Amino acid sequence: DAYGYDRALLDRLAGHPLPPKVNTGLIGLHSPSLDWPRLELYARELLASKGIDHFLEQAMTAMLLAGRPFHYAPPADYFIPTDLASVHARTGCFHHYAGPARKWFYRLAWQYALAAPTS
Repeated sequence: DAYGYDRALLDRLAGHPLPPKVNTGLIGLHSPSLDWPRLELYARELLASKGIDHFLEQAMTAMLLAGRPFHYAPPADYFIPTDLASVHARTGCFHHYAGPARKWFYRLAWQYALAAPTS
């Protein structure tokens, strides 16, 4: 879990334990159902506790999902490469080059994206 803030604080603010492995590389939210005052409270409390963290929006998204039904993207389609061979294999529908895999995107995978058929 990459949420960047104290887990007890996140769980307390959310009112429920946070779900594991929320990754905002791919997420869809129903905008009219967002509780903006609650999001502002989360941001205010998190910033007061630690300041800005790279994972602020990911933490806040996990807090929004806590205690609510949601679905993860299917692992076969949502691809986070773990080695260079998996980049070359080009499996899955959505590639998320995060963390250590980011270097493979900048060095190689973008070329695959440009060469892919558009239809």
